[in-house]
Amino acid sequence: SNPALPGENILEWDQEWIESVVKDKTKKKIEKVQNCQFCDYKPKNIYNLKEHKRYYHDKIYDHVCKICGSKAINSSSLKMHVKTQHLELKSRCEECNIEYRNPSSLSHHIRNVHK
Repeated sequence: SNPALPGENILEWDQEWIESVVKDKTKKKIEKVQNCQFCDYKPKNIYNLKEHKRYYHDKIYDHVCKICGSKAINSSSLKMHVKTQHLELKSRCEECNIEYRNPSSLSHHIRNVHK
């Protein structure tokens, strides 16, 4: 779980893991939930509340980027980090060809501009 060494080819370094990052289509389970008991955070679902508590209050980081050492709360967050920061995979709007590094930014764009 150490960052890649300078000059190391990241794509050859752990190809299976990189492929799992590219193919990941994880969706979050939606449930109604109460607000955080420790601060004024208002989560959308129980999953977000649990992650928020682990990350901000318990300071638990289970996942570390093998490329830069950045810490993430879960594998989905780590995969998004790798996609957007290291692989520079972009999502493109099919209507206006604008590119976004984060797929949620593209979804927001489509909802607010094209619908």
